[in-house]
Amino acid sequence: MNKEITLRLSGDIEKCVPAGTPFFEVVKMLGQSKNTVGILVNGLEKDLSAMAEENAELELLTVDSPEGLEIYRHTSAHVMAQAVKEIFPSTKITIGPVIKDGFYYDYDFERPFTPEDLVLIEKKMKEIIKRRLPISRIELTKEEAIALFKKR
Repeated sequence: MNKEITLRLSGDIEKCVPAGTPFFEVVKMLGQSKNTVGILVNGLEKDLSAMAEENAELELLTVDSPEGLEIYRHTSAHVMAQAVKEIFPSTKITIGPVIKDGFYYDYDFERPFTPEDLVLIEKKMKEIIKRRLPISRIELTKEEAIALFKKR
């Protein structure tokens, strides 16, 4: 059995959990899953799919914080890219960063998107969000990433 670790939220609330518990589970246990988009662990930003491995101070990130808003926008950009690929499968997704007041993606497509296309993309984004697909982060070596993208 995994050892128990103590996680302290904002200095007030303590929760003991087995080491290896994903932070999204910790957030659920704390009753804070509705608005939390990320977490600071001992001051370092972590993905909610990361594992709690040692005693730590936690700070929940919501879209009300600059860090949380960036996470939200980053995720929204990925949802938009998925929507575009589902509607226009031949589209090549190029670059899509978070910027000061939002996010964007550049696409390589046979024609410019029309206002009607944008309505379809927004509708598809809402459908994707309703699917409640799991979001997880994976880290790959350069070689693993090349192999993954060759398969796609």
